[in-house]
Amino acid sequence: VGVAVVFCMARHPNDARLQEKALKAIRNLCANCDENKEAVANIGGIDAVICAMQSLKHELEVQEEGAWAISNLAQNKDNREAIGLSGGIEVVIRAMWVHTECIEVQERCAQALFTLTEDLHNANVALELDSVSVVLDTMQRFTEVSIIQEMGCAILCNLAAITNEAKMQIVDEGALDAIALAMVLHADNVDLQTRACVGLVNLAIEDNLKPMLAANIIELVGTAADSF
Repeated sequence: VGVAVVFCMARHPNDARLQEKALKAIRNLCANCDENKEAVANIGGIDAVICAMQSLKHELEVQEEGAWAISNLAQNKDNREAIGLSGGIEVVIRAMWVHTECIEVQERCAQALFTLTEDLHNANVALELDSVSVVLDTMQRFTEVSIIQEMGCAILCNLAAITNEAKMQIVDEGALDAIALAMVLHADNVDLQTRACVGLVNLAIEDNLKPMLAANIIELVGTAADSF
């Protein structure tokens, strides 16, 4: 099945409807199946997904399904690295900028970017591609959507683990306010609170101490610790 799907994608690169269905097939094949994640990658599925997102960047459904497929494929460590080396981070970030008002695209892209940035090389690439700005923009647009807030905190956590320079950049771009707002608005979401607290710990260096105190971070972390 996978070979036929990838073949059809290569034969009809501009058929948005076909690409959407093919991407949906790939993400379903790779959901909760490690063997299929490897098999799809081995038959060129990663390149097929990325090419579809590159060629049809204005097609909402293609971007949503493509990001979802990348998210599923990237749960495999080797695939995660391959996606990063093949331009997968670029297409995900571009989709977030192109489709700023589409909650489905933003949600799937955020999940994909989180999984991809669990790899250190990918995290560095994402940071260079201005991922902090797009993540904060998405968090500001969809403050009430818990999964977007959780994934935003998780991505920032991954990026903050790179270097002290990265930690300072993230804070300078306004991440503390976004994380603090997410913690306040979603105080009952244990997963979000956990992601946020780990991210804040990663950001806690001497150069960030003053802005963290100004953003009332210590109290927020204390409240989260008391609640869970």
